[in-house]
Amino acid sequence: MASEYQEEILRTDGGLVGIVSVPGPDVDSSLPAVVILNAGNIHRVGAGRAAVAMARRLAARGQFAIRFDHAGVGDSAPRREGLGIEEGRISEISEIITAMSERFDLDRFIVHGLCTGARDAFHAALRDDRIVGIVQIDGFAYRNVRFYVNKIFQRAGDLPGVLKGVGRRLGLLPSPSKPDPGTDMWVEEWSDYPPRPEVEEGYRTLVSRGVRMFVAFTGSWEEEYNYERQFIDMYPGVDFGDVLTLRYLPDAAHTLTDPVTQRAVVTDVLRWMDDAFATDRQLAS
Repeated sequence: MASEYQEEILRTDGGLVGIVSVPGPDVDSSLPAVVILNAGNIHRVGAGRAAVAMARRLAARGQFAIRFDHAGVGDSAPRREGLGIEEGRISEISEIITAMSERFDLDRFIVHGLCTGARDAFHAALRDDRIVGIVQIDGFAYRNVRFYVNKIFQRAGDLPGVLKGVGRRLGLLPSPSKPDPGTDMWVEEWSDYPPRPEVEEGYRTLVSRGVRMFVAFTGSWEEEYNYERQFIDMYPGVDFGDVLTLRYLPDAAHTLTDPVTQRAVVTDVLRWMDDAFATDRQLAS
């Protein structure tokens, strides 16, 4: 049942700034609070105001949510402790979680991330056991044999293009120059993935802790991800069991700016939270 909610500013000692969507009196204590991360350099409203829409829907149904700016983005102060960019973002997630815990007496969190935020959610969950769930949209994607087979069939009429792509991946041909600023995001800009075995081991650790996961890939990631079960096939050494909910959205754009698609994805994520934490809800009732 929807309830009234309020929004308030939260500032950490480290200079981070976030907007907390605070539920009304009907707080659902069975559901974790949600931390919504920046996507790249997009500040806390999110692409197409998706973060705002999600946070307010969460609060209206009884969940705490915060959308915050990483250091140097939006209203948050620049980072001062000398950490690298990725290390700093992961540290800041724990800083925000601590601030939320102290302000609202919360002890369980879901971290929601798109693109770089998806990767940050993964790394943060490995370090902070207060994180009991993660949402990853267009996160790590490693090409495998089936990916290349699919790509060959998809480009059957462009055999020279297929051979060029394989040559670039094998290092036999140079990569093309990057697109002009303002063009669509492409995968060559996101080549800094950790080694696949390292990520596989990380997921194995999260599964052993029972961390619930909602993982989705959009059609914009087609040069890295092109079939529904590719995520599971990428990590054959991990038995995800019932902690994983996987979605493939081939018609969706990376930033989910289409209002209809955005609402559908937000609704799906909220439904996943209800299902993933149903046992907690039963124990709380």
